[in-house]
Amino acid sequence: MAKRKKDEEDFEAELADLKASDMWVNKFKSLNEDLERIVRQKAELASKHMWTEMKKLQPEDQLIIKTWNALPVTYDTLKRVSIAVLTMFGSTYSCEQSFSHLKNIKSNLRSRLTDESLNACMKLNLTKYQPDYKAISKSMQHQKSH
Repeated sequence: MAKRKKDEEDFEAELADLKASDMWVNKFKSLNEDLERIVRQKAELASKHMWTEMKKLQPEDQLIIKTWNALPVTYDTLKRVSIAVLTMFGSTYSCEQSFSHLKNIKSNLRSRLTDESLNACMKLNLTKYQPDYKAISKSMQHQKSH
């Protein structure tokens, strides 16, 4: 209980200190402007069905985490709490998504998958891996005629 009280006091003090720092206030204002710009760009690209261009934009979550991680060690409690709150919903979504994929992979017909095969299937379902088919095919020895 005493640790929690100290964390609350540290959080309040760090937040007040952060609000008083013009440099950090400006960094977060800049972050807000960048996020608004990205949202406008995404809306414009989506209205033109330019999905590939939309994927090239910097992900908002990376900008947010990068800004929070840039805080110095003196704001450690504030940083810990903020990152925990920022990642809370994403991690719940990831967990639900993982269980959904696991359920689909390990159906009644495929219940005897080895751990290694299941692990490979889960990785393929949960990552954004895009194989470079041209490079892979160039590296393979092609079948010679008989």
